[in-house]
Amino acid sequence: MNREKYFVKSMVIYAIGTFIPKLSHLVLLPLYTAFLTKAEFGTYDLYQTIISIFVPMATFEIEQAAFRYLINTEDNINYSVLITNTITFVSPLILLLSSLFLSPIFSISFGLKLILFFYAAISAFNEVIKMIARGLRLNSLYSLAAVISTAIGVGVAIFTIYFMQLGLEGVFIALIIHNSFSILFILLKSDILIHLKSNSFSVDITKKLLKYSAPLIPTAIASWVLSLSDRLVISYVLGIEANAIYSVANKLPQIGYILVTVFDLSWKESASLTAKADDVSYFYSRIFSNLLRFVTGGILVLISFSPLLFNILIKGDYSNAFPHMCILFIAMYFACLCKFYEGIFVAYYKTKELCVLVVFAAMINLTFDLAFIRTLGIYAGSLSTLISQVFLFILCLFLSKKLCRIRYEKQLIFGCFFIICISTYLISLRYTWISVIYMVASIVFFVFLNRTIILGVLNKFISKKRY
Repeated sequence: MNREKYFVKSMVIYAIGTFIPKLSHLVLLPLYTAFLTKAEFGTYDLYQTIISIFVPMATFEIEQAAFRYLINTEDNINYSVLITNTITFVSPLILLLSSLFLSPIFSISFGLKLILFFYAAISAFNEVIKMIARGLRLNSLYSLAAVISTAIGVGVAIFTIYFMQLGLEGVFIALIIHNSFSILFILLKSDILIHLKSNSFSVDITKKLLKYSAPLIPTAIASWVLSLSDRLVISYVLGIEANAIYSVANKLPQIGYILVTVFDLSWKESASLTAKADDVSYFYSRIFSNLLRFVTGGILVLISFSPLLFNILIKGDYSNAFPHMCILFIAMYFACLCKFYEGIFVAYYKTKELCVLVVFAAMINLTFDLAFIRTLGIYAGSLSTLISQVFLFILCLFLSKKLCRIRYEKQLIFGCFFIICISTYLISLRYTWISVIYMVASIVFFVFLNRTIILGVLNKFISKKRY
């Protein structure tokens, strides 16, 4: 199977396992906004933000190192060594750091503390097991576990929130069950437990894994600051209800990020496998061109449908979130493109360089937040995200030249940037007639931009039908 076919196949598999779980967040959004108060919804988002940074700190990002080395390993002995060292190292660390949620640091009820303890620990273990499965190239199992556990999680969420009226606790209970089932399903359907052998543990191997993963910890923290620290600043300065508005503003732009998360999972794998190829520059250039076309067209369609989706999905008084959502669409656009460069840095083992770039962008984000939160209010959060993502994109664009030469279609790039900015402005005016025209125009433009890919898929489908 050639590189393009392998890349597309893995991306389709990852799409199933990524899009459906992320889509469940939108499916449950009307339930959350209808049955949780603004304070509860803001609190839920705040703890999700905290746990999102807890996970990489609890695992030391060693699961990322396990994936990177497993993907290039072919024999069972190395599988056992890598898996044993990864799980042996992270297990006590996860349990130890998860106990922080039981401490007096958090001024909440003991029942909620206990729920957060289990949620934090199980979320961290789930990330480790999923990354190991990816490293073993069990992509189908990875996606199937995500789909089934999501379906169970949604069912439990509806039961605990709507029928049991458990509110905030019900949300986290559903998330615990969702993550637990994912872990159990992967372990039962794979050989991961078989590869766990006490005589395979090696301090030297653990050090090797940590040498790779260590720079990823500040990278993860910086990425968290870059994307989520706004919510902590807004919560602290403006209050939990203001954070609820900002959280809602992020929901629709996150759909675009969901689509590129699929690309990211497949791209890091393909970029790593082809980094030493003679024509790597040609391959990377083709991938970037196709990504730019797809992301531009996809974001345009999403922007055009955002007024309609906002009215359908968002319940309660969250109209103030719409202007921030428009700014965040542009920020998400640049964040999506940055994923391409992250894959290149990972492929060439340049995690330290990636760390420096993300930390710099995070400093810009946090500095802007703290400087303008009292004068600009929630706009400080959305604008800081946009500015920092643009800076990160520019830095990645220039520094990646040291790793490989990528040929850019400059007119296409500037044209796409211009159309995204103009479209976001027009939709922010919230004129119904503009929205209707734009919905049709965005679909046409998506097809035009991606016509080569679409025609290629259709031709293959037709040829298969004939034979």
